[in-house]
Amino acid sequence: QQNPETDVHLIMPYFPYARQDRVCNEGEAFSASVMAGLINGLNCKSVQVFDPHSNIVVNLLNNCHVVSQADMLEGSIVARDIQNKGLVIVSPDKGAADKASEVAKRLAASGCDTEVLYCQKERDTKTGQITRSIVTGNVEGKDMIILDDICDGGRTFIELAKVLKEKGVGSLYLYVTHGIFSKSLDVLREHFEHVYCYHTLLRSSDIDEQFLSVIEEK
Repeated sequence: QQNPETDVHLIMPYFPYARQDRVCNEGEAFSASVMAGLINGLNCKSVQVFDPHSNIVVNLLNNCHVVSQADMLEGSIVARDIQNKGLVIVSPDKGAADKASEVAKRLAASGCDTEVLYCQKERDTKTGQITRSIVTGNVEGKDMIILDDICDGGRTFIELAKVLKEKGVGSLYLYVTHGIFSKSLDVLREHFEHVYCYHTLLRSSDIDEQFLSVIEEK
């Protein structure tokens, strides 16, 4: 039983089941809501989450404080490489658009104006498979970096990279906050020059530092 005189402050670098933040098909569990209920039952004074998948997660949690993607990237090696390499920021889908815009605004405030390319994807909600990645605009010869919150198996980024390369993009980079990399880094090597993440579930022995930069402050 919790001591009523003790304040509990919970820090959650990764919110479990963050991507299951809605019911797409009948019979599916609303897993993010279940997890939020368990956390709310702890009666924490504050709950800090890092780059949550959506505002749905934030709204489900009591006393929630967010460390945004823009907060994490400001002053990081990712921000420096965007500036030094002249990278265009790519939002892979509608859910990432606001975050990409905020990163671009934060960079602009520090003197680095960068373009943002907003893409879309279509997914079969029953199978989870991406059926189409949609890219509009001229990308030929441009070096780009895709920004998103989670990389699990990497299918979203691989399919988008294929379309971008068909349209003549230059070098491609990838940043994700939560690097699960359940299919290992190898599936990404064919498509990206370098990958960045804030933190990762990979064991240190599985990290190729020439290909993956982990920017989390120790």
